[in-house]
Amino acid sequence: MDITPEIIKEVLRQVKPAFIEKLGKYTHKRVTKEWYYHSLAFSHKALGYLFGFTIGFYKKGNAINFDHVGMNVVVRSNGDDVQRRKRFVEFFREKLQHWTNEPEYGYVFSERNGQGIVFPRYREIGELDTTEDWVSFLAEAIDELQELYAKIIDCQDDLFKDVVRAAPYWNEQIIEYAEKHIS
Repeated sequence: MDITPEIIKEVLRQVKPAFIEKLGKYTHKRVTKEWYYHSLAFSHKALGYLFGFTIGFYKKGNAINFDHVGMNVVVRSNGDDVQRRKRFVEFFREKLQHWTNEPEYGYVFSERNGQGIVFPRYREIGELDTTEDWVSFLAEAIDELQELYAKIIDCQDDLFKDVVRAAPYWNEQIIEYAEKHIS
């Protein structure tokens, strides 16, 4: 099946209500030759971008077209306060170990001098027979990722203090945000 922009838009349109209900409203989307995704990002006033939940279609390796569908959690590891950023990486590494289905890998985002770790949950498009299967896979990933919010709320140290949804008005604290989206 050819993966056209129209098919991608339709699949993401179908999962959008579940994403918004269980995780929250998207903060941005990005379309390049390597990925087509929507994301919910979180940041800190003094640190900038910290992490995000991304859903979409991706090219891996030397693929010519999008060859994977799925979600990932991206955690930026460079920037100010490297020690705190390492704590975020370790938190997500521990809490997502049963959610991911592939090994974590590093990323570089040259536009913003960003580096970090990606915790993936992908499927090869060819492993799924229909677009309905893609939607089901994404819906399951959303459901299971929602469980992360309880772990964020239960985090006993100040790791998530002053972490906000990365969108104007920059005042939606993650703990309150997580509490709103727990079933």
